[in-house]
Amino acid sequence: MALFKGIRDYIIGYLNRANETIKIAVAWFTNDDLFQAILNALDKNIQVELILIDDCINRNELGLDFSMFIEKGGHLFFSTSEKNMHNKFCVIDNRFVITGSYNWTYFAENRNWENIIVTDEESVINEYCKEFESIKAQLEETSEYKHYKLNEVEPSTLLSEYDY
Repeated sequence: MALFKGIRDYIIGYLNRANETIKIAVAWFTNDDLFQAILNALDKNIQVELILIDDCINRNELGLDFSMFIEKGGHLFFSTSEKNMHNKFCVIDNRFVITGSYNWTYFAENRNWENIIVTDEESVINEYCKEFESIKAQLEETSEYKHYKLNEVEPSTLLSEYDY
């Protein structure tokens, strides 16, 4: 299935149906509705693992509070600017993959032309699970989360993070 509109609500529907595991690899995550859905999954004792880019979009003081995610038992991994994790996919219960251009952000939902594809094709799911585990194996789990205060971030850091 391919989807081009109403993507956030569609993803929330799949997150709400999860029973065991959710693996999320998205470059940027700022959408509070999607964040609440994964917090709700954690409240239902669903294992949630999340890989994000370690940058000012994901860590700014006005953004999501990933310390709540960690406190509820979520597993958070940040990729570095040396090798940004630029994927956008989610594997639910090893039964579905959601992938496409869609980052889990307000811009993606409200300002961009975006897409996702959802599949239950076993061979595709297996490949995404392998890729998730491969990326995760190269990162350290974040046990303590803190926001970056935007006025404390060097302008050169902002520019170097987005020079691609």
